[in-house]
Amino acid sequence: YDPYSTGTYKGIVTSDGFVYGTYLDVQTGASSIKCMVAFNQYWSIRQTTRTGGMVTTSNRFSAWEKLRLETGTFNYQIVAVEAFNQGR
Repeated sequence: YDPYSTGTYKGIVTSDGFVYGTYLDVQTGASSIKCMVAFNQYWSIRQTTRTGGMVTTSNRFSAWEKLRLETGTFNYQIVAVEAFNQGR
């Protein structure tokens, strides 16, 4: 999956000393806690590579708020880390 190809660029997030591009991808026809409904999925994509470290989740929520990305009410949260390189 490549959020660059389907997501909408929303801005820059700086967290834990690193810069991330933030993307919004609207998932449609996908399973969610409310059955088959559309929902927003946000991606923070680090601009440089690394092999370890930490992710401060609260920094993401604060940055999304500044970017005016709606988070709504949380029923659950999934934090996933994916690594891929497509020559960027």
